[in-house]
Amino acid sequence: MSDLEQLIQSEQQRLYEVSSLTDEMDDGDAQVLLEWASAQLPQIVSDVDDVEKKAKGLRRLVRTINSYVGQVENMGADERQVELERVYQSASELNYPAQDNFMPALVNYFDGLKSGDVLTILIGWLENDSLITDELGGE
Repeated sequence: MSDLEQLIQSEQQRLYEVSSLTDEMDDGDAQVLLEWASAQLPQIVSDVDDVEKKAKGLRRLVRTINSYVGQVENMGADERQVELERVYQSASELNYPAQDNFMPALVNYFDGLKSGDVLTILIGWLENDSLITDELGGE
């Protein structure tokens, strides 16, 4: 195993050890988010010198998603917008292809959805999944 692979594996393990990353979500949603984040790490890291910075950014993104998904059912539209902007900012720092022009549609779409559905859609949006963006009115 290369040094890079070892560092990535160590950071993947750390995701599961830091309970505050998913403390506002139920266990099922937390597992989905952690599995997604763990799979993202090898994709966003380019070299050994990059691992710590990218892993820290990914943990910040996971915390932000955790907060959003954990509280979304109790948020009004304005609060959903502000918090979604925080998710977008964290994702942008890691060069995720999420498009900010979909945020107003997401805020409305999330109204009344359960947290697990919000998480699934949020991850799709971050990855610019065409199934999600088409549903939201993309081209």
